[in-house]
Amino acid sequence: MTKRDVVIDALKFRKPAYVPWNWGPTIDCGANLVKHLGTADLGAWLDNHFVGCSIDLGPWEDLGNDRVRDNYGVVWDRTIDKDIGTPCDWPIKQPRDLDRYQFPDVAADKAYAWIPAHLARYPGLFSMYDIGFSLYERAWTMRGMSDLLMDMVERPEFVDELLDAICERNVIQVERAVALGVDMVHFGDDYGMQTGLIMGIKNWRRFIKPRLARMYAPAVKAGKFCGMHSCNIM
Repeated sequence: MTKRDVVIDALKFRKPAYVPWNWGPTIDCGANLVKHLGTADLGAWLDNHFVGCSIDLGPWEDLGNDRVRDNYGVVWDRTIDKDIGTPCDWPIKQPRDLDRYQFPDVAADKAYAWIPAHLARYPGLFSMYDIGFSLYERAWTMRGMSDLLMDMVERPEFVDELLDAICERNVIQVERAVALGVDMVHFGDDYGMQTGLIMGIKNWRRFIKPRLARMYAPAVKAGKFCGMHSCNIM
């Protein structure tokens, strides 16, 4: 029985041989583990059950002073959070900016070229294609969180246009991931606060839910698993 088999048994609610795991440390945590264990090969120590992959859009631009610009034009401040950072500047400051905004090319073959060889190196692991910041998070980092939430009330047509553009490009990625033969497509998004959904249930159903269905559809049709990350409501 492979690690992949154990994960699939767990996901299908069959009693697995044991509880599978997959864990990745933050940069600071990883550095402390390397120091503590005396080895730079954390992969062997973690013994994870998943092998992950995602589109390669190239490196982020180093702007200096712990700031980087991602492939979507968002500037991140990594003064405190070294792993992702905090958005401090975004490309769509006014709704009209969307008309001339150039999205990264997620259909380019070269962006996926590294994935087949990578997956082939780990045949016994459960493979997962990850679309981080998949919809709402992608939108608010591009527009600014408070502005996007106000847009849902004051400019719903603009929100539809922005989310549709993001969704269409996510669907392309899902279709490519399915063609690559991955076991799961995993979507990253955060909707929850301590008191409920950040945009409210009405707006979640209006703007988010139907687009999630569109993004999941190619994976579900192909018999693949779908995963969703979202911070829990406490």
